[in-house]
Parts: sequence; structure tokens; C-alpha cells
Amino acid sequence: MADKQGLVLAGSPITGSLNGSASAAWVTPQCGNGMIEGAEQCDDGNMNSNDACTNACKTNVCGDQLVNPDAEECDDGNPVNTDGCTNDCHLPRCGDHIVQSGEACDDGNLVDTDGCTTGCALPQCGDGIVQPANGETCDDGNPSDQDDCKTNCQPNVCGDGILEPPTQPMTLQVVLGNDAFQKTATWEEFRSGWKTDFQ
Repeated sequence: MADKQGLVLAGSPITGSLNGSASAAWVTPQCGNGMIEGAEQCDDGNMNSNDACTNACKTNVCGDQLVNPDAEECDDGNPVNTDGCTNDCHLPRCGDHIVQSGEACDDGNLVDTDGCTTGCALPQCGDGIVQPANGETCDDGNPSDQDDCKTNCQPNVCGDGILEPPTQPMTLQVVLGNDAFQKTATWEEFRSGWKTDFQ
């Protein structure tokens, strides 16, 4: 009588005598009736497999190809980590310890100077991150040698053959007829232009 459920009838008690014979009635467990019966792991009584309990009355787990939105972002049911859905049923992302398409590396940490940046790229001069292990002493991430850090990630120093513009503010005086105007600004401001607000 395994996986069988007895049918119990209840009512108000009566007194008296009853003649005849009685037999037991049995019903087979039914998945979907909202009651956990027999070998069922769960039974939520609905027809939605994309929740915690599938329509087969099995617990929704990662790898069953059924997405449980409360715990899973995807579920392709295979053991491949690099196909758009990881083995733990999450969408691929930089920092998940898995080198996905478009990533050069993925060490899963928040350290930029350990051989793999937090953007899942290999370090290189010009990425704006100073990598001492690669011999960099500066990295301003721009293609200009006319500033404090050259494009080889070394500081701009006297004697290196590269003219570095002055870093201190300069004053420019303009004479127009009997009027004289002057403006104090940095080299970068003069180079990029400025508004005609001489005073």
C-alpha cells in the first residue's frame, strides 16, 4: 500500500447499530492538489514551473532548465560556464572568476594592480592605473607627453628631451590702445582657450 492515502469520512456521532460490511477506499497521490503526498518534494497547487516548486512537484533547483526568479538569473541545464549562463545559474559578469567573452582575465577581486584589473583587462601603460610591477611610476591615461606623466608611464623630468609646459599659473597681459588687460591662468587653460574675461 505504498504511496496510498486513506480516505477518512467524518461526521456527527450517532448511536445505534449498523448491519452490513465495510471496505477501505484508497486514492492515488495527485501532483498539483496543493498537498505534499507520496514521493512529492513539494506541491504548490499551481501550473507555474518557474517558481520554487515545479509542475512535477519537484523543488526547483539550478540545472533543471527551469528558472526560479527568486534564486536564479538563468538556467540552461548544462555544465558550461562560458555560454551565457554560469553553472550556478547566474548571468556572466566581470568579477565572477570566469573568463567570459570580451574579458582578457577575471580574478574575481577588487584589486587593480595584481595582473588583472577590476575591468577584467590585462594591465597596460595608458589605462590610467599605475602598475608598479610593470615598472610604471605614473599613468595618467592620456596620449600626451606634454604633462607630468609621459606616454611610457614615466615622469616628465628635465633632461629627457621632452619639453614639459610650466605648471605654475602664468599672467598674460594684453594692451589695446590705452587699455591694458591681463589674465592669469595655467598653461593648460591657455592652451585650450579661455573666455574673453580679461580684467
